[in-house]
Amino acid sequence: MGVLNKVQALLGLWMERIGLLGLPMGVGALIGFYVADQEMRLVPEFLSIILVALCFCLLAIVLGRLLAKKLYRETQQQSKVRKRVVACIVAILLLASFKLVLFWTQQPSRLTDLTPAEFNDTFAYNSELFKELDKGLENAVQYLYAKSEIFYSHAIIGT
Repeated sequence: MGVLNKVQALLGLWMERIGLLGLPMGVGALIGFYVADQEMRLVPEFLSIILVALCFCLLAIVLGRLLAKKLYRETQQQSKVRKRVVACIVAILLLASFKLVLFWTQQPSRLTDLTPAEFNDTFAYNSELFKELDKGLENAVQYLYAKSEIFYSHAIIGT
């Protein structure tokens, strides 16, 4: 009878964990479908929201440990911050840095401020410029091939 109770308790524990894991997954799927229906772009709009939410959750973990007085572990020599708390703080800093990078990439540039006509003119000008540069590089390579004996005689003299 004791083994049956242990198996039942273990099965109950795992069923509870599956349920606790399934709830956020279901809510996440619902939020994902809602966001897709709103035609929100994954990057950078929705990713920014997720980063802020993750930072909030990690900060809540740290504050919860602080309020529960589980932030430090007492040793004989000193108080040490728990590894989980340090990992949460590092994750918060990484997520905040990534959010700043997303914010930076969303800033308008000189090209995004151009009208379509100005953009097309700029594109045509740059295309012609690159064609000239390409032609100049091609001429330089042809000149070097024509004067290849310079390189070979130099290599023979050096040896």
